[in-house]
Amino acid sequence: MLSRAAASTIFQRAANLADTLGTKPWLLSKQNLISCGISSRKAETIIFFGTQYEQNMYDFEMWPSLEYEHLEKIICSFPGLGEWSTAILCLFHFGHEDIFPSTDGTIKRALRAICDKYQFQLNPLLAKPYRSYLSLYLWQAIDLNLV
Repeated sequence: MLSRAAASTIFQRAANLADTLGTKPWLLSKQNLISCGISSRKAETIIFFGTQYEQNMYDFEMWPSLEYEHLEKIICSFPGLGEWSTAILCLFHFGHEDIFPSTDGTIKRALRAICDKYQFQLNPLLAKPYRSYLSLYLWQAIDLNLV
């Protein structure tokens, strides 16, 4: 799992290389993606996903209107993408308000820290239907060393 800063750096390298080559990041070669700091497996996922997107743009354009459960089945059908990827896409790209990526390492760390520091077991279900905001606050609490 990468930190946000590391992921941003790697993304910027890929975007810069794509700009230099006059293409899109998902159309870079596997070797080019690896040279930006992306693992071999993730490079394959990006290339496969990009190829599917280029061939079926209309299907992808429908994603924002789909219910989370349906979208999760579609996204998880792509090699290298799973529950966490679905949650992050829905939270940050599609603006869903009730996403809680419980498998995220930073979220787990925040929940443990709250429990250790305050002897309080935080139940994310109590934030339903606005768990996305709880997720954002937990990430920020870790980023700002509040817990």
